Amino acid sequence: MSLFRVFIFVALIGSSPARGAEPNQEMIEIWGQFLEIMSKGDIDAIVKRSASEIDCWLWPCTYREGREYKYPVREFYKIHSEYLFSKKLVGKLQTGKKFFVVKEDGVTFEVIITTVEPNEKHDGLQTAFYFKKINDKYLFSHISTIP
Repeated sequence: MSLFRVFIFVALIGSSPARGAEPNQEMIEIWGQFLEIMSKGDIDAIVKRSASEIDCWLWPCTYREGREYKYPVREFYKIHSEYLFSKKLVGKLQTGKKFFVVKEDGVTFEVIITTVEPNEKHDGLQTAFYFKKINDKYLFSHISTIP
């Protein structure tokens, strides 16, 4: 594992006030339902499980002044549906090493999944899916990759 990757992982985990806290049953179910919808490629169903704007730190999302990396939910899925609903990614999300980060506020949690194992040619890659409680429901609100 490269030093850069270790730094990013430590910074990410170190910034979480509830480092390593166990997810509750609701969080586990939310992730399972979200993953099931992704495996079916059902955009209408996944939009219902998503915030109105998605903070996107994946290529090709780009910085937009005043909007940062936020995209209206349907635009986000239009840009990324081929990637997000691909059998390759969904398979990795189903089988990859998974780590829940539960925030102390109880309003947000994230699921970090290893999507590329480190090897001699690649430092590895993790994808983080963030969920935020909005109107008493956890909704998908942010995606990013590490590193």
